[in-house]
Amino acid sequence: FTTCEEPDKEDTTPPEITITSPQNGSNVSEIVTITCMASDNKGVEKVELWVNGVTTGIADSTEPYSLDWNTTTYEDGSYSIIVRAYDTIGNSADSEAVTLTVDNTKS
Repeated sequence: FTTCEEPDKEDTTPPEITITSPQNGSNVSEIVTITCMASDNKGVEKVELWVNGVTTGIADSTEPYSLDWNTTTYEDGSYSIIVRAYDTIGNSADSEAVTLTVDNTKS
């Protein structure tokens, strides 16, 4: 099959992703909703939550993006979270890390 149209150039532009809540340095407990904003020139496929460099398997594929993190399965302490965004072409990008302190002593 041939065509006279010029093929699209390969998209190498990664998505942009920002965690909007909770704020860096926050204390969290029980189930925490992580919200973020993601955009891409071709479209965002999904966003995914990572804790201390490990994927949680928690993902969202529809705007507005929110991820419910069950902190009761983690020891109390400080955790670095990022949200990774994937575009429809396969490019990915990470948000800036947010440090949260899990404290479930009153739960």
